[in-house]
Amino acid sequence: MKKNVTQKIIYSNHQILTIMAIQNYLDRLKQMDQLIRLKSTGSPKQFACKLGISERTVYEYLNVMKCEGAQIGYSPLIESYYYENEGSFIVGYQEKIL
Repeated sequence: MKKNVTQKIIYSNHQILTIMAIQNYLDRLKQMDQLIRLKSTGSPKQFACKLGISERTVYEYLNVMKCEGAQIGYSPLIESYYYENEGSFIVGYQEKIL
């Protein structure tokens, strides 16, 4: 295969994302999931800081997670996002157990 073909993927909105960008995106979703499960996200601003992204981008990621079925709430009392139903956001390949 040509190097160009394996290094680039055309996304639905016609943006070209490199494999590294996709990996970073998936890694960030995993990191968000972990912080949400631990209830240690902090405020939206603190969450963004922990992830090294803007607050607006945090909301965009949360929206993606919600669109995929995650029921995510925010508690001002504990200053953290949390899953309304116990669970985790799975990102990656998972083998079928027979």
